[in-house]
Amino acid sequence: MPNMGIGFASAVIFKRQNQFVMHIPDVTHVGGSAARIYNKVLLEEKAARPKVTYKEIEANHLIETIYFAGRPSWDTLKVTLYDVSQTNPVWSWVTSNYFIRPANGGQVGVGYLGGASGNFKRNIQLFMLDGCGYAIEAWNYMNAYPVDVDWGDVDMKSSEAMRVNMTLRYDRAYWQKCDGNIINLARQYMIP
Repeated sequence: MPNMGIGFASAVIFKRQNQFVMHIPDVTHVGGSAARIYNKVLLEEKAARPKVTYKEIEANHLIETIYFAGRPSWDTLKVTLYDVSQTNPVWSWVTSNYFIRPANGGQVGVGYLGGASGNFKRNIQLFMLDGCGYAIEAWNYMNAYPVDVDWGDVDMKSSEAMRVNMTLRYDRAYWQKCDGNIINLARQYMIP
């Protein structure tokens, strides 16, 4: 892997906020594959690495209070995607937990699938890259699903690109060392 250090710190690789790629199945890539068919997926603009907070356990001991790390609580993940697709992959994700069917008189009937939907919670990956595009860090978000989706405002005065803002809840996250397999996987997910 190339060394992207600076001068005296030539062995140090500074991670940059703008050097990442994110894999959300059926949203940023087609299915579980690395394919990016640009009229069927959205492109990532912003994401975040995880944030965890431990709930403290308090134990009173003689004349002092002792604290222990309790259960971890993972904060939600905010993701912003460029809406470049001719389809709506986030809508497909949102509605994969319930179904919409036409009913009598043009009305819409809705049914909730709950846990029967095997495609609602998805594993998401975030890869931090060095200056040459090699993965130097990988984060895995387990069982993520959208809790808030904003397809954005429209405005005749603006020529900004449309974005989809999502807040995702996930069960847990973990860091993964970037060996050869992870580096190759991240390269597949990158924009060609």
